[in-house]
Amino acid sequence: MKLFPDSTLSFDENVQNSEGILPLLLGRNEICQLVISDLTRIRSLLVVGGENTSRSKFLQTLILSTILKTKPDALQLILIGSDVQSFSAFRGCRHLSQSIETDPKAAIETLTSVIAEMERRYQLLSDLGVSHIDEYNLQLANLSRGSVDKVRKPLPRVLIAIDELENLMEVDRGMTEKFADIMNHHASSTGLYLVLATQYAECSVVTGIIKAVFSSKIAFKLNERKDSLWILDQSGAEKLSADREMLFLSPEVTS
Repeated sequence: MKLFPDSTLSFDENVQNSEGILPLLLGRNEICQLVISDLTRIRSLLVVGGENTSRSKFLQTLILSTILKTKPDALQLILIGSDVQSFSAFRGCRHLSQSIETDPKAAIETLTSVIAEMERRYQLLSDLGVSHIDEYNLQLANLSRGSVDKVRKPLPRVLIAIDELENLMEVDRGMTEKFADIMNHHASSTGLYLVLATQYAECSVVTGIIKAVFSSKIAFKLNERKDSLWILDQSGAEKLSADREMLFLSPEVTS
């Protein structure tokens, strides 16, 4: 699906009226209809676009669309970028669970801690005999009604957004691939979701493992046809306008 990112969208109105739990305002389609996806349904998203595209700005737009509808006690952010300007718009945001991470080596440690948190959450769910974060929070609310549970607390959802994937691949390719695979196949039931972005479409960055685990992908303009074929399994991204168009592939789309 070809989409047109729209910076003039009214976020408050469109996000609040959307049915999604974590709505992602993607833009408008070719007949000017608003296209909204839901991160809780697609679980994870890969965004690829060159240096002169709107990739980074679009990534910030996605994050903004999730936090406008969700309070900090229900959604936390873990943001990993390449430099001090990465995600600078969110510095001081109450949804942040930690400082914005710009050191690739420290970022790898963050990935490890996220996996540990997923495992902790699985144990919490198991202790209550449930298999999903929504069931856990609902049952906990029922158990706590009329009393104060000082031990168990509701679990917030967590969005992990990573810009410049290539930096993490350079430091620890194996761990980065493992993290992407775990997040896509095992983490969503515990309320953990991943948005991963890079400016490089090469197979040395978006490896076969990275490509395979993402069923939802966005491509801005790519340099060559072979890049589009690698990322999307179809040509077309090489023909896009650099700052006004993108291609979105996903099994779950609402509009």
